Amino acid sequence: MTSRRMLITALPVLLASGLPASPVLAAQARPPVVTILGDSITAGYGLRAAEALPFQLEAALKASGVVARVRGAGVSGDTTAGGLARLAFSVQPDTAVCVVELGGNDFLQGIEPGFFKQFLLFFALSGIDIP
Repeated sequence: MTSRRMLITALPVLLASGLPASPVLAAQARPPVVTILGDSITAGYGLRAAEALPFQLEAALKASGVVARVRGAGVSGDTTAGGLARLAFSVQPDTAVCVVELGGNDFLQGIEPGFFKQFLLFFALSGIDIP
């Protein structure tokens, strides 16, 4: 999936998450933080910082009138198991929305789809305290 396609897929979810869309609301408080927990796509492997997914998502949100700070927590080569193992320390307490961008390396490594789907379910059930 291309970064552009991911942005288009992620935007409705982020916009529906309650991020302040009004510049007045955004000016009254710190912008909410969106953390992308992912692999090389999030890390921007081989790209300049301005070409990486976190920067592109923040720019797309801004163009849509949503003020948010996007934080990348990407590790090249990471799998869903690796992402789950670092979830607690990669997603900071100030995160309002966490986007999980993992699974591609699981496919590349031949991991059975049912196995990494279980890990993705663990993300949802992890109990990490994200308001």
